Amino acid sequence: MARVNVSQDHDKSEDEVREIVNRLTDDLKSRYGINPNWQGDNLVKFKRSGVSGQLRISDNKVTVDLDIGFLLSAYAEKIKSELKTMMAKKLG
Repeated sequence: MARVNVSQDHDKSEDEVREIVNRLTDDLKSRYGINPNWQGDNLVKFKRSGVSGQLRISDNKVTVDLDIGFLLSAYAEKIKSELKTMMAKKLG
């Protein structure tokens, strides 16, 4: 199993960040089949076969933590790189 952790600082309002996160989770769902599940206002949990994780929104940072199963672990660095790029583009 591989673990991926990506954080991105931001200076946006809470509503702006939620809208960006909604678009980000929609993108993850369409690209990777990951189903987001909001747990309150600041936490999104998601899961699909071989991948589970969460996205947490704080006042000045968004953090994604993923657990990637053995079969997909070879792609962990690619997934991390794409997440970093996507989050920097949308939140940075």
